Amino acid sequence: MSPFNLHDTAIAPPLSDVTPEKLKAVYSTFTTPHIQAFVYQWLSEGVPAVFRSNPFLFEDLRSWIGTKVNVHPKCLILVGSARFGFSLGKDGYGRPFSSASDLDFACIEQDFLWAA
Repeated sequence: MSPFNLHDTAIAPPLSDVTPEKLKAVYSTFTTPHIQAFVYQWLSEGVPAVFRSNPFLFEDLRSWIGTKVNVHPKCLILVGSARFGFSLGKDGYGRPFSSASDLDFACIEQDFLWAA
């Protein structure tokens, strides 16, 4: 008997293999722990889709931003369509990242407070 509750149909890396259709089909089968794992592993960690061909550029960018806002670069994550390569939003689900898209960063830092 396995001590782990592994999800048989969970999406397997690499991120480039995830499509809007595949994500939609698999997500509906997730339990609460699987949703949490999905958020941790897919939404907040790893190389974002738009930096797949140059992951060091992503690290340089978030290091630069971290310096500007005085937080450790690891606290900065990229979210939105740049993370997956397509939108996860309710109205635009599946819309591909494009040159008209932006880079949405989030800061995961308890003491961070920034008013734009």
